[in-house]
Amino acid sequence: MPYGQVVTGPPGSGKTTYCHGLSQYLTLLSRSCHLINFDPGCDPTTFMSETVDVTFDIRKIVDLNNVMGKGWGPNGGLQWCFEYIAHNAEEVMKRVKESVIKKEREKIERIENISKEGKKELERFSDEEIFQACYLIVDFPGQVELYTHSESSSTILSHLTKPIQKGGHIGLNVVNVNLVDSTSIFDAGRFISTCLTTLMSCIRLSLPVVNVLTKVDLLRNQEAVFDIEFFASCDNLNPLLQYLEHGSVEESGEYADDEDFQKARQKVKDSIFYKRHKELTEGIVEVIEDYGLVNFKLLCVSDAALMGRVVAECDKVNGYVYTREEYATDDNKVNAMFKAAVKSDGFNGRQKELEDVRERYIMKNKVVENEEEDPNPKR
Repeated sequence: MPYGQVVTGPPGSGKTTYCHGLSQYLTLLSRSCHLINFDPGCDPTTFMSETVDVTFDIRKIVDLNNVMGKGWGPNGGLQWCFEYIAHNAEEVMKRVKESVIKKEREKIERIENISKEGKKELERFSDEEIFQACYLIVDFPGQVELYTHSESSSTILSHLTKPIQKGGHIGLNVVNVNLVDSTSIFDAGRFISTCLTTLMSCIRLSLPVVNVLTKVDLLRNQEAVFDIEFFASCDNLNPLLQYLEHGSVEESGEYADDEDFQKARQKVKDSIFYKRHKELTEGIVEVIEDYGLVNFKLLCVSDAALMGRVVAECDKVNGYVYTREEYATDDNKVNAMFKAAVKSDGFNGRQKELEDVRERYIMKNKVVENEEEDPNPKR
């Protein structure tokens, strides 16, 4: 059975970059992965390296630029495109499958350093057997209205995951990887809004999900009001409420002794709008915490260790980890699942992930600054 990821997230969160980095990483793991572009408005080759190729591009069926040429705006045009894809989902899935199989056949033809008998053995595999062994990376557009104001995304995903035994064409065992730009942690209101949007996507798409804070390498030049663990776990967002009216400026920041600033700040806090806005935000925070679905893995695409942890989490969520030989040959499937769970990245792995991000990206500049300020550094 094929496994894969559906990659979502707001525009600019790094979806296409992640897809290309993931493709390179999985290729090193000897997985037969394929990039599937489902964004009618994105040219995936723009950010593509020479080692990555796109197996299927939805723009061959419907292109946002052509739709906009008929009078639609960018958002309305994208909505039209997705409605069109949903309406023709059966045909789209057939073409996705055909493209993947064709690409795999081409790979077999290009294999070198293999005997004629070996190549003939590979060619004997049926199209269905070849397809079942593939790993699909599906790049979705990031406009939130596609998931909140329409059923088209859910319709497309239902066709993508529909089992072959029930008339489906793909039957993908999938995990939704939802990406969020990590720089949102520097603004309290923005981060809470991001968490709410993430929660809405989890509910609307109804897929197993792994949420990821991307671009953690950009955290090194700025300082958040709380440790990175606070934002990654999202266990208690209430402490962020005190920073709503001024982003993430701390009480003891550079304006702490500015009398005019403090008066203006107090005036904002005393306003009716602020009080109502704070009450609304408190309600949103309560909803996010009550569902308990929002927490984040940390990622820098160029960091192999962090990418490996995201891949391991996705393998556990979509079930790919249970296809490994040591589990597949186990007579007791329940024991096999427990083995995989025990070997997965648990609490200690989570702490190691946080420590790595602090050391490599957040604390790095601080250490350098302290060394420069020390007049008598230790040798």
